[in-house]
Amino acid sequence: MPYAHKDLAAMALSKRIGYSILALNLFQGYVVLNNILEIPLQFGYMHFAISLIMLYTLIRSEKDKTWS
Repeated sequence: MPYAHKDLAAMALSKRIGYSILALNLFQGYVVLNNILEIPLQFGYMHFAISLIMLYTLIRSEKDKTWS
């Protein structure tokens, strides 16, 4: 089912998905960097990098309201 960028339900759902991905990556980075799991540390840094990218896109989408 196609939807436009002006569909409020789709935009709200996409923001919730973005916030959940952000939270999961922050938690996973915390778990890896605190050696709770025996995984190399670069995977924890990768999760934090993904979190920063998601945070940037979410902040950018909040500030840029030209599409709504």
